This record gives sequence, structure tokens and C-alpha cells, in this order.
Amino acid sequence: MSMSTQTRNRFAAVAAYVTALPPGEQAELRRRGASAPPPCFWQIVERYDIAPAEEAAWAEIVRLMVSVPHNGGARPGIVLNKAGVSSARVERWLRMDRNAALREASRLLTQVKGQELDWQRMGGLLLYWGDADRRSFARDYFVNAAREAENPVGSESNEQEG
Repeated sequence: MSMSTQTRNRFAAVAAYVTALPPGEQAELRRRGASAPPPCFWQIVERYDIAPAEEAAWAEIVRLMVSVPHNGGARPGIVLNKAGVSSARVERWLRMDRNAALREASRLLTQVKGQELDWQRMGGLLLYWGDADRRSFARDYFVNAAREAENPVGSESNEQEG
């Protein structure tokens, strides 16, 4: 399923909303995930018109948004590659079904703490888990990995000539 502009904008708006929440409410979201979302999650559901069928997935996505802030230009595949997430782990993750991938996403994202992520892309990937979104993620991850292998940091080709 391809994501509409409205859905992309919803991810960005929810990410901004979560970032603006008081620290106590952010902590509640981080701790309580989909099984027992805190009251502030239900405010997000109402404010952003999240469908009942998507609530469990959104609860997990919002929990992840608290830990990794939104940046519209930070493509998830590139961010995970630069954070050192192994290619074998990414390949296994991309082969999982949607529910397993959603659960495993928190483990993947522990390696990107302190960085930002494009939640319009990552949120759509996790919510829909469509083939096109997974291919886009894989392309970003593996193309970046190939570029890094060709031009490792600190190699002579990357150093300025003096």
C-alpha cells in the first residue's frame, strides 16, 4: 500500500506532538507500548484521527518516536547503516512479517539513540510494511553500505590534499 500525503503529514505531526510532550508523558509512552497505552496516547488517537484497526501499531510507533526524534531528511536505511546495524540483522528484519518487524524495530533503533530519523518514512514502513517501502529502505541501507565500503572514513581518498 502506498502512503498518501495526508498519512505522511500525520506521521510528521505526531512526531512533533510527541517531542513537545512533557517529559513525564514521554516516559509513559516509552514504558507502556501497545499493550496498555497511557492516557496521552488516546489524546494522540483523537487528535490525529487514528483508526481503531491501526491503534496497536501506532502505540508501538509512538513509543519509538519518543526515543528517536523526527528529521524529515534522515532516511531510515541510511541512518541504520551509519549507526552500525549489521546487514545480516537488517536482512532478517526485512523478511519478517509486519507484526514481528514492528516488535523488532525497537531493538534495531536502540543503535540510533542520539540521532534523528524520518518518521514519515519509518512510520509508513512500520505501519504498512509494504514491498515498495521495504525495497526503498533496503536500497538506502545497502547502497549506503556499498558507498561506505568504497570510501571508508579516514582513507586517503577522503583526506584533503594539502
